[in-house]
Formats: sequence, structure tokens, C-alpha cells
Amino acid sequence: METRENTRGNEAPKVEEIYNVTKQWLSDINFYNDEVEFFKKLLEKYFPILIKKENIAKVYEINKELLEFETQKHGVRVHLLSLNEKAELVIKDLISEVEIDAKNNYFELTREIAELRESFREVKRSIFGLTEHIMEEEKLKHLLNP
Repeated sequence: METRENTRGNEAPKVEEIYNVTKQWLSDINFYNDEVEFFKKLLEKYFPILIKKENIAKVYEINKELLEFETQKHGVRVHLLSLNEKAELVIKDLISEVEIDAKNNYFELTREIAELRESFREVKRSIFGLTEHIMEEEKLKHLLNP
């Protein structure tokens, strides 16, 4: 009896699906690049004008989080590019599927992408939290000094 390959559970998707998923994940990584650059500009150019000395440590911590995220993102991107290129070679029948260990690579990347997304959410939470705090300080400043 022939069974249909399932992408749930412990079964990896077909190589064509892996190729398409890794392309999408690479697109997500490129989007993260754009967002990180925006956040860096925000932290470097605008926050120093608005923040009080007691908030400088928070900006430092956020910059540290961004740097750690970029390091993590780079590692995931390298892994993604490798699997994507190998999947493309399998699709073109230039190498065998066995050579790329698609199942293990796919599941490892799925875990890495989930961790990367969570790391980015944490960075954004920190930035948004600081932004809200600064906005409240500015609002109070304007209320007290009309």
C-alpha cells in the first residue's frame, strides 16, 4: 500500500517543498534585515535626543539584544542558504536526496527559525517598551511645562 508523505509529525516534506519553504524563510530573513536597520537608526539617531540619562542603560541593552539577534540571524541564514542550494541541486537531479540529509536539516532549521522569531519578538518588545516609556516621559514633561 502506498502512503502519502506527510509534512506533519516526524516526516520531512518533499525536497521541492523544502526548497520553497527555505526560499520563504530567506525572504523573512531579508525582511528582518530591513527592520533591524530601521531599529538601529531609531536607537542611534532619535532616542539619544529624547531619553534621560537613566534610560541610557536600556538603550545599551537593546543594542546588545539587536547584535545578538543579528549574530543568530546570520547563522540561520547560512544554514538556510546551504539547504536551499542543495535542495535545488536535488530538484535538478545533480545530487541525490540522501546526500543533503533533508529530513534532519529541515527539522533543525524549523527549530532555528522558531527560535529566531522569538528572539526578534523579544527585541521588538524591548524597543516598543522603551518607546512607550519615552513617550510617557515626554507627555508628562509637556503637561508640567506647558
